[in-house]
Parts: sequence; structure tokens; C-alpha cells
Amino acid sequence: GLVFLSRCPEALRRAKAALQSGEAEATLAAVVQGEPSPRTIEEVNEVSGFGIRVLRSSEGLRFGRLSLIEVTTQCGPTLAIKAIRQALASVGHLIIGNGQSCARAAGVSGTYLAVT
Repeated sequence: GLVFLSRCPEALRRAKAALQSGEAEATLAAVVQGEPSPRTIEEVNEVSGFGIRVLRSSEGLRFGRLSLIEVTTQCGPTLAIKAIRQALASVGHLIIGNGQSCARAAGVSGTYLAVT
């Protein structure tokens, strides 16, 4: 869930209004199997409404080619995670692993799926 701390009530009201109206956006990072092509990314973005871009790709020893992607979405992070998994799986790029081992395999520090 989201925890929002504010020093003044007005900032809290504005943040709440932005979240409720859909003005706020979530940015997620994920390690996926393979390297999505520009055409695949465009296809997924059009169908799902996400903004996906490949940040880095590398050859992993255990999982083969891996890519670190960034996904921007207008819906809340909780709803987005499931939709992102489904959208990427439908084009053959599964979000892999269960934590730190996959991030290390791709040469990144952090978790395999993170909301920022």
C-alpha cells in the first residue's frame, strides 16, 4: 500500500485528489525474460495504455537474456502489477524470479519488481 506523510493538510488534500482523479502515476521496474523489441513495446503500450521502455539488457548465466524495464501507468500500483505481468506474458516476456537473485542475475541491485 501507499503511505503518504505530509507536514500540512493542504498537501495531503492535493495528493489525495490526484490519486482519486487518476492524475498521479506509478512507475514500476521489472526484470523480464528476453529483450522486448521496439515493435513489441509499442504493441503492449497501445493495448494496455502503459508506458514501457527498456532500461538495460544483458546476458544472464542462469536465465538467458534479461532486460530491466520501466513501466509507467496511471492506475494504482497494486492493479498495475497484475496487468503488467499479464501484458508482458502475452508477448513472451515473463517477469521472472522471486527477489534479489534475479536482480543480481541481470546485473542490477534491487528487487525484481519495485514501485517508485
